[in-house]
Amino acid sequence: MTLVLILLGSSLGNAQQKPPEYAVKAVYLYNFGRFAKWPAESPNFTICILGKDPFMGSLDRTVAGEAIDGKPIAVRRLTEPSQIQDCQILFVSNSERLRVQSILAQVQNQPVLTVSDMPQFMARGGIIQFELQDDRVRFSINLKSAREAKLSISSDLLSVASRVEGK
Repeated sequence: MTLVLILLGSSLGNAQQKPPEYAVKAVYLYNFGRFAKWPAESPNFTICILGKDPFMGSLDRTVAGEAIDGKPIAVRRLTEPSQIQDCQILFVSNSERLRVQSILAQVQNQPVLTVSDMPQFMARGGIIQFELQDDRVRFSINLKSAREAKLSISSDLLSVASRVEGK
């Protein structure tokens, strides 16, 4: 129910002031963690941003004091793909578009939920791709890539995706 309310809030019409795009994406990243399951246990839950951070603090504010499955959430900013270890969610910034293939190859078959808003991210093997549709933040899911990463995506999350590939 919380996910539905958040998704509805992110798609309000022009009659109300809309939150900045990356504030909405920060809420989505947090909720992706709540609606996906990882095979391995970790003492904490880490959301990593690889490349230039477009969130300007909104991700930190969104997850401050929050937990996923009783694990505190940490946000890490990375400059190199070699720093990806211990990330449950990896947001790949547009600044990494020239090395996206090597980044995705590095996490292939590892339990890392890869997310980006760069064009063709899912076609390259990413799991979740943000898209703007009618001035609203939406997302698509690549189930084949999620299965290869040994991740389980909740049917609740799948039902609100604008597109699901690899069923």
